[in-house]
Amino acid sequence: MIAIALGVYAFYLTSHRRIGNEALFLFLCPPSIGAMALDNAGILGGIIGWLIIAMGNALLYGGIGFALGMAAKKSK
Repeated sequence: MIAIALGVYAFYLTSHRRIGNEALFLFLCPPSIGAMALDNAGILGGIIGWLIIAMGNALLYGGIGFALGMAAKKSK
């Protein structure tokens, strides 16, 4: 959901010719660094690109959650 929200925010910024806070993207969604390749993409390419970024972000947060869960289980 974070990557999708950031993707919508990026489309908003692009359509209004504004520059957003890059630190927000890199902190909440590190795979969004790949969005630089989407600067000249059309709507469909942008949507597909952000879906791939969202999956990468989900894997990242899932891996972190799994590792924390395993660490909590070991401490019991």
